Amino acid sequence: MYKCKKCHQALTKFDKDICPYCGTVRPLEGQSDETQDVTQIIEAENIKKDFIDYKPKKLLVYSFLLGFLGIFAAHLLYLKMYVKATFLFLSNAFFIGAGGYLLSLLNIEEFSSMYYLYWVIAAAVLFAIYLIVAITVFLKKNVLDKDGQVLK
Repeated sequence: MYKCKKCHQALTKFDKDICPYCGTVRPLEGQSDETQDVTQIIEAENIKKDFIDYKPKKLLVYSFLLGFLGIFAAHLLYLKMYVKATFLFLSNAFFIGAGGYLLSLLNIEEFSSMYYLYWVIAAAVLFAIYLIVAITVFLKKNVLDKDGQVLK
């Protein structure tokens, strides 16, 4: 709450030019006629190097990483989305493990001696899905990086 410096009556923020009770000009404490310079020089040393040397990410590189290394979440690591990459990698590992296990329940006689082929088939299906998604992403061209910039 504001108070007049002469009569000490309560003022509102609209009474800063003249006190309505005693008529004091500029009744608020610390108020003067001098203008103050509120500008400041920003040194170039204070600006982060990331902003000075910013290079936009490439959509072609992103699509390539998504198509061929999407199982390992390399496309998200390229965009510096580390938490999402971790969750995607763990969910891909779960999909391959669960898919291989469900395929092993079928008891296909051709694969009985090569038990690991169930997980290879699950990984190949996931790889094919990532290839299809990479092609559609490359053609759609609306992917954003961590800073919200569209990939070039």
